[in-house]
Amino acid sequence: MDNNYTALSLFSSSGIGDVALRKCGIDTLVANELLQDRCALFRRNFPKTEVIQGPIEERKTEIIRKVNSLLVVKKLDFALVTPPCQGMSKNGRGKLLAEINAGRRPKIDPRNLLILPALEIIKSLEPENSIFENVSEMINTSIPFRGGVSPIIDIIKFYLGEYEVEPKIIEFADYGVPQRRLRLITIATKSKNLKKHKQNFGSLFPPPTHSKDSK
Repeated sequence: MDNNYTALSLFSSSGIGDVALRKCGIDTLVANELLQDRCALFRRNFPKTEVIQGPIEERKTEIIRKVNSLLVVKKLDFALVTPPCQGMSKNGRGKLLAEINAGRRPKIDPRNLLILPALEIIKSLEPENSIFENVSEMINTSIPFRGGVSPIIDIIKFYLGEYEVEPKIIEFADYGVPQRRLRLITIATKSKNLKKHKQNFGSLFPPPTHSKDSK
């Protein structure tokens, strides 16, 4: 790896988010993805990245060990976490409810629980910054946790208690993306500069760059 900044990518798919990291001078050291064909494409796009295929809950220890072995004297700067959204997405809600009512699916979608091993990995590796990306419905999604049920955002804050954590629903068009697309972006950071930015401007996020009325 040639650049100064390092990253871990979880639920990587074929590495679309990692393309953006690379453009910012951030090298993805290790990526984890469930599906073989997506891993093959990721390896083609990022031949220097160690790609670990398989369920995150089963590969958790391997992911941590591999990142630590590659870091040596460096630190991990970023974690990019994009867990499955099908259990939260509006697009799948009608089908999901039908499956639940028919008794073919549990009321808690098991894909929503995959955030837990991801948080255990982040807790162990302590990257300077973590970025979670998902559908906007994630902000109201709860899962079983510590004998009860808690919102996913609260669980992130519990695991990452030493981090400044801020979730925000972002309209991508406000930042110059040529489409209307709402996503929940959650930033967790230990960066002194980012914390100072929040103190000064009230948010970890930059202000929108594009006006809704084109002025």
